[in-house]
Amino acid sequence: MRKIAFFLALLFVLPLFSCTEASEDVETRVFYDYFDTVVTVIGYDAEFSSTVEKIEAILKKYHEICDIYGDGELKAVNGAAGNAPVTVSRELFVLLSDAVKMHERTNGKSNVAIGALTSVWHSYRERALSGNAAIPTEADLTEAGSHIDIASLVLDEENSTVYFRDPELRLDLGAFAKGKVADLIAAELASLGKTSYAVSVGGTVVVTGAKPNGDGWAVGIENPAGAENEPYTEILSLFGGTALATSGSYQRFYDYGGVRLHHIVDPDTFYPKNDFLSVTVAAKSAFEADAYSTAIFCMSLSDGEKFALENGLAVTWVLPDGAIKKSH
Repeated sequence: MRKIAFFLALLFVLPLFSCTEASEDVETRVFYDYFDTVVTVIGYDAEFSSTVEKIEAILKKYHEICDIYGDGELKAVNGAAGNAPVTVSRELFVLLSDAVKMHERTNGKSNVAIGALTSVWHSYRERALSGNAAIPTEADLTEAGSHIDIASLVLDEENSTVYFRDPELRLDLGAFAKGKVADLIAAELASLGKTSYAVSVGGTVVVTGAKPNGDGWAVGIENPAGAENEPYTEILSLFGGTALATSGSYQRFYDYGGVRLHHIVDPDTFYPKNDFLSVTVAAKSAFEADAYSTAIFCMSLSDGEKFALENGLAVTWVLPDGAIKKSH
């Protein structure tokens, strides 16, 4: 009998607070409408409400840009750029340009042009959610995988246009958007002089400065294989200038034939990779942490360790048996 399970993890990197702190000094706002995830904002700020309004404006703006399943700008680009160059907003152009650079840095493991392939797996996850679990055929995956060559993506800086040499190419910013938005939120907070905020966009965390008492933000990295009394692989003290991102197979998946089929697809094999339950990366920017965590998730452990060393990254892997491996 084939077993199916479908699970959406709300947060897997989560700011924590000591119960001894003055709770009246801390305010929290949670959003559920952006990037198909939960966004949590925590801050010590007498102007918290007005600050959060500015944060939500960034979330809304980039959600409308990056959404490929609703009415986002990127969806429109995917539908038209295979016919002729499409003029895009400066925000989207910069994001795509940064994503292309990540493709080179990660030897193709972080691929913004993977949309044709991820859309196949997305449709099968949706079928599983409705009780009709199946797995894509090899022919479907081979066909989709033939349209993920980033060389077919043409970005014209002068005219701010996007063009696909391959009409079947599709873009997917899932490995980049949350990190970019987290960085933009951090930059906005800094411009406002806010020094005691923590923001989690799904599993991507940025903080500004420290808490008012000078302590760092305690950030727990969830252990997907942990017992109820061991929910975290570790708890880090995070200060401004460092970001964390976690990529995990337990965020969006369905089980079919005893295999977990999740949303992180290896561009080399066309299948979700199951060497790890999660990969967490600490980096200087949330954009880097987000993209690198996805890329390293799709590498072997040895290749990921080498990549982490070469790029000065602190990485934590949770293996399928619950074992924890660290690069630091």
